[in-house]
Amino acid sequence: GTEPAAPDGPWVSYAPDGTRTSEGRFVNGQKDGPWERWWGNGRPRSRGLYAAGQRVGRWTVWYEDGRKQSEGIWRDGVREGRWTEWYESGHRKSEGSYRGGEAVGAWTRWHPNGPIQLQSEEYGRDGQTIREVKTFYPDGKPRSEERFADGLPDGPSRTWYPSGALFEEGTWSAGAKNGTWRRHPQDGGEPELVEWESGERRTPDTRRPRPGSMGHRPVVPHEVDHDDGGGKYD
Repeated sequence: GTEPAAPDGPWVSYAPDGTRTSEGRFVNGQKDGPWERWWGNGRPRSRGLYAAGQRVGRWTVWYEDGRKQSEGIWRDGVREGRWTEWYESGHRKSEGSYRGGEAVGAWTRWHPNGPIQLQSEEYGRDGQTIREVKTFYPDGKPRSEERFADGLPDGPSRTWYPSGALFEEGTWSAGAKNGTWRRHPQDGGEPELVEWESGERRTPDTRRPRPGSMGHRPVVPHEVDHDDGGGKYD
């Protein structure tokens, strides 16, 4: 049999009840030019441009109730420049910049109820990409402060209890714990001192290991949600 012809020209798709769900144009089987999708209630779901099958330019994605979910620029099929995402409540979720699809520069992320959850700043130094990250509890108290070099924890690290009291402090070196780490009891007693060398614990541990007690931690320094709107752009 013959192969079905690739779609070419204007294209409209409909739901079983006859409501329009998407509209755009194909050129030689690839999406090209303006495309728009709608929710079942008729409200916009996403709107933007394609070029030879790849998203380009400014795209906006909405929740079903009409509130924005995300907005930013695509280039060559990846995110580029400043992006903002929102929770369904309307509160901002994250804001920052991309370069070639990678999160770069300053980023802020918010808790669902509004307060800042994470702040990070990126800069270059001695040929490395340095990112300083601060996280916060929902009431605004500090939760952690860390520095990353080329994606690995590097330099001083501090974490706090929700009460605001210091929980743990120490130093990372290229993703491995080094030197003396201090873990403070919540009741304010004497801290537990643990010596580390290149990620190996030198102080005997007489207690069951707890989460976060490992000597190596390959961590993504910024957790950015890449949800594009709860569906594919077809």
